[in-house]
Amino acid sequence: MVSVTVILVVLAVAGAAYLKVMRSFKVQASLPEGRMSHLTGLELLRYDVEMAGYGLPFDVNGTSFAEAASSGSATPDPNAFNDSPNAPRAMAFSNNGNTSAHNSDVLVLKSAVANVSGTSRKWSVLYHDGANWKVKDWNSSELDFSTGERFIVLDTDKQLQKKGGAWFFTFAGSYHTSVGGADPVPTPSDTHHIFLLYGIDPDTDLRMPFNRVDYYLDTPASGLPDRCDPNSYILYRATINQGNGVRNPQPMIDCVRDFQVAFGLDTDGDAIVDAWSKDLNLGDTNGNGTADEIRSQLKEVRIFLLVQDGVRDDNYDFNGTLTLGDTNTTALSTFTPAGDARHYRWKVFKLAVKPMNLG
Repeated sequence: MVSVTVILVVLAVAGAAYLKVMRSFKVQASLPEGRMSHLTGLELLRYDVEMAGYGLPFDVNGTSFAEAASSGSATPDPNAFNDSPNAPRAMAFSNNGNTSAHNSDVLVLKSAVANVSGTSRKWSVLYHDGANWKVKDWNSSELDFSTGERFIVLDTDKQLQKKGGAWFFTFAGSYHTSVGGADPVPTPSDTHHIFLLYGIDPDTDLRMPFNRVDYYLDTPASGLPDRCDPNSYILYRATINQGNGVRNPQPMIDCVRDFQVAFGLDTDGDAIVDAWSKDLNLGDTNGNGTADEIRSQLKEVRIFLLVQDGVRDDNYDFNGTLTLGDTNTTALSTFTPAGDARHYRWKVFKLAVKPMNLG
């Protein structure tokens, strides 16, 4: 009997130790997996910021275009970032405007490649070969336009080109030989000039001469993943559908508590950041919107994400305050965990990105 009792005591102690080790293993094992998904989402966000402005018209040539449709379920409304009839901004922004998600920010990025597809990665040159106007053939299926793909045409000053009232066009295979005849493709007035072609959508008529992606926090209708703090959100990357203007949301990073952005501006024209702003409300100096002011002044974007690191750990109790921001941007927001939130590890991710396609 004594031997049995001793064995039971040993098993109980071993079992308790095993459970403790397994709880620790579960917490630690969740960290690398979560961080890998975070890095994937952050790198796509970095790419979208770097490419903002690529293939974007500087002048829409009197064209009125639709953009995002109104949505009664989103705050701020996606159509609040529309630009028509002005030239499109490479970036649009709402500072603390997402009132349904801890007053987090909303970042909107516009470029030809914002909706990543085989078509949006394509561009070409319309030139005169001495006999005909034709589209450059790269002799590559990845680079050359395919029949049916929608594209826009810009001159070298980035003005949107039109023909017969049309401002977007559908590619035909014959364009590699000649765009003459009845095909409605604009051509330069001088055979020594060229036009630039940018792919926008594989098969849908365009409502806007670019693609657009919105970054914001939200809670899915199906609820958060079980591992997330109930008061966190998901960072979404939502492209705007060219057909109907609604958002196509894609979840990028789970268990996000806050999303904050700051902008490094060059206000005196020396190409050096001399001011940091929590907003993009630049003054319209010429009455045509702020697209050109953003191109000339915006030099850097800093993004801060407060993200849950791992799963809940009842043996962990955080006592402190986390700040989103740095010495340049100053504090954009702070978070002091309370209640159950103290049993989660929190990490502030920072991205410092220089837009590469504004000019």
